[in-house]
Amino acid sequence: MQLNSGWHSADFSLLTQTSRPYPVAWSSIEYSLPISCRIDHARRRLYTRAEGVVTYAEMRAHVYTDLSSEEAAYGEIIDCSNATTNVTGADMRQLAAERKKVDERQRRPGPVAVVATDDLFYGMLRMYDVLTERIRPFRVFREMREAECWLDSLT
Repeated sequence: MQLNSGWHSADFSLLTQTSRPYPVAWSSIEYSLPISCRIDHARRRLYTRAEGVVTYAEMRAHVYTDLSSEEAAYGEIIDCSNATTNVTGADMRQLAAERKKVDERQRRPGPVAVVATDDLFYGMLRMYDVLTERIRPFRVFREMREAECWLDSLT
């Protein structure tokens, strides 16, 4: 369900660590979860923001967000400027493998621009960028303006 603010929050209690991905259910209340998403159909863009400490399970849940094939082709801006992470290199390699599974089901995944100001998070996302470069356009930036310009050039 869409929140009054236009943002969605994922109910991560529905997720398990099995190989079967469970769709993320949308809640009618905004919980203080690290990752939330808003879809702008007019601009064909997903706006995602992450706050606090973002874990592997939360990143995996975002990878498996239940989107229509049309929405999956939208460009996405992920704002991690108020976030950090506790993921490891091994977690990022596993997340890249999970992303590859999702890609097999999506026709044309859209490009993703991520803004990360925390050095650790930035580095882990750069690793993910390298590991998924053949899956979809994905790029990490330090500033939102650069991310938006790059995404605008592709969509």
